[in-house]
Amino acid sequence: MAEEGKQDPRELFKKEKKRFGTAVQIAILVSKAAAGREPGGNIVMASYVFTRMCVAADTLLYVLRRDIGNSKELTLDHYSIGVMARNVIESALMFHYLSEDGVSEEDWQLRRAVLNLHDATLKVRLWKGYKSDEQYKGWK
Repeated sequence: MAEEGKQDPRELFKKEKKRFGTAVQIAILVSKAAAGREPGGNIVMASYVFTRMCVAADTLLYVLRRDIGNSKELTLDHYSIGVMARNVIESALMFHYLSEDGVSEEDWQLRRAVLNLHDATLKVRLWKGYKSDEQYKGWK
């Protein structure tokens, strides 16, 4: 039982989980409403990242529902929840980076080059880790 004037942490957690769930539902509706449109350039990347963020957030809610359920025992897979929460945060930051207004074409070219370099670096590390010399040489 919570002390006078303080909220029960379980009730606060339930309240915040419900708020997060509502935000995720709205984001998914927005994503579905925008599906099928043919945006140009950088909006395509931002749309992909937004969808990825929605999927990660929905998965996070699934894990929270599964771990807690109706049990009075509060057992959470903190590690998995932390990884998914970080994925949502990183996706949100990337979405804002890609959908920022007022960016010059020169700046977009630089951003695109940085993203492509990051992507290529990840692929080189992947193939090197698998010790696939043929694939590794292709990306190196």
